Amino acid sequence: MNKDLNSDILLISESITERNQIIKFNGCLVFNTSQMAKAKINKILIDAEGYILDFSGITKIDSAGFGVIFNFMSKKPQKSAVVAVVKDLFIIELFKVTKVDQILPLCSSIEDAAEIIDFMMVKNTMA
Repeated sequence: MNKDLNSDILLISESITERNQIIKFNGCLVFNTSQMAKAKINKILIDAEGYILDFSGITKIDSAGFGVIFNFMSKKPQKSAVVAVVKDLFIIELFKVTKVDQILPLCSSIEDAAEIIDFMMVKNTMA
């Protein structure tokens, strides 16, 4: 089997709301794109109250892709909340099988993610 290593493409974009940074992933978050993804995230990461990792455009993810998520979690400010937007049922199942959903809440929209972050921040101030 001859796999074309250049077929894995990943685009990362970001936007900022009043309190949250949204990082959107489109394409394949896999071994071939993981180093670029880490470098891009390190470059665009700002100090924010919350982070929304939007994986709604991800078509493929592997263990290196999950490594990118763990790398992000280690770089972000410790008290900041993080929520992932995931819509693809197969990708959701991968998050559950790898138990990433136990450290990173999943939801299906940016709006839901912002509400979850607000709830998490209120909960943290009460603790």
